Order: sequence, then structure tokens, then C-alpha cells
Amino acid sequence: MKQKLLVILGSTSTGKTDIALHLAKNLNGELVSADSRQVYKYLDIGTGKLPSSDVEVNKGEGFWEMDKVKVHLYDVEDPLSRFNLYQYILQAEQIIKKISDSGKLPILVGGTGLYIRGLLEGISDFGINEDADLRAELEELQIEEIKKRIDNLDSQILKKLNNSELNNKRRLIRLLEKLISPKDGMKSFPGIGQEFDVLKIGDSDDRKDI
Repeated sequence: MKQKLLVILGSTSTGKTDIALHLAKNLNGELVSADSRQVYKYLDIGTGKLPSSDVEVNKGEGFWEMDKVKVHLYDVEDPLSRFNLYQYILQAEQIIKKISDSGKLPILVGGTGLYIRGLLEGISDFGINEDADLRAELEELQIEEIKKRIDNLDSQILKKLNNSELNNKRRLIRLLEKLISPKDGMKSFPGIGQEFDVLKIGDSDDRKDI
């Protein structure tokens, strides 16, 4: 029988952390943040680390405790450092398996869809390093020129992106970086979704209320 993994996902300020804390207390669980900003220290208010209700908070190294429920992957990096999907997966996978092996329920909570998808479903270009020189060169280009370079290497890939991704310069630069990186030595990560019995809960709210 597979071990269980609960995933609570949704936009910022929809009450994901409140729901997760309530379930963790009743189901003997621990939380694992899947948010690309909550990994940074000090940025507590703007990243929505705190739940809407008043709870007792104690901060540790790389985690918080809220009403005695541990929340992992809070405060793991300095704001001046870079933290990416590769680093997130390495840490989150280990933490989730440790929670599960201890007999508790891991509860993945987040608003960063890329982190959740990558962790659960896997990625084929796992661990491709950032190329600082290439990034500096591409930053000087207009978005349309970057798209042309991508299209020359893979004529289908841009068709798979949504409008937001097509206008996200950083996303396009990373995509081009992956396309021109040496393929030898590239690793794939299969995702942990196949190892666990996963239940996803999508939390939403009216944008005006948020």
C-alpha cells in the first residue's frame, strides 16, 4: 500500500495554510511549503507565511512551528541568494519521505504550480546549471528576439506556453538556456507522485475578496 500525500494548492491569500494546519492537527501531519518566495528569510508578511488566524509561532532553521505543527521549507535561503526548482525538489523530496516514514502525514501546501508539478510529476531536464554569461547576453535582447532563438531550436515549444509564459522574459531565458545546454549528463527526475497515494485539494476565492 502506498503512503499518503495530501496536497493543498491555490492562489495567495485563499486560506491554504489555515486549512492545512487544521488538517495537520486532526490527521497527525506536518506541512511542507511549495512556495518560491516562502523559502526566503525575513519576507514573512508579503509571502503569506502567517495564517489568517492567531497562532503561536516559533521559528527554527528552515522551518516554523505553528501551534506545534511543523511547517518545513520556510526560511531556508537568504533573500540575496538564488533558489530554484532543482534546489526545491532536492529538499522537498527528502523532507516529505522523512515525514511519511515517521508515521505522519506530509501535507504539501503552495501557490507555486511549477514547484508542485515538478515535484509530483517530474521533469526531464533536472539539474541543468544556470549560465551567467548567457543570461547577461539574453537580458540585453527584446522578448521577440529571444522567442526567435527558441523557435529556431524547437519550433513546437512556444506553442505549448500560455500567454503569461510567452511574455515572461525570465521564463523564456531559462527555456533557451535549457535548449542549448549540453544534453550529455542531463538527468531526469520521475516525480514522487507515483510513489504516493496523492489527494489534491484546490482552494480558491473571489479575486475581489482576496
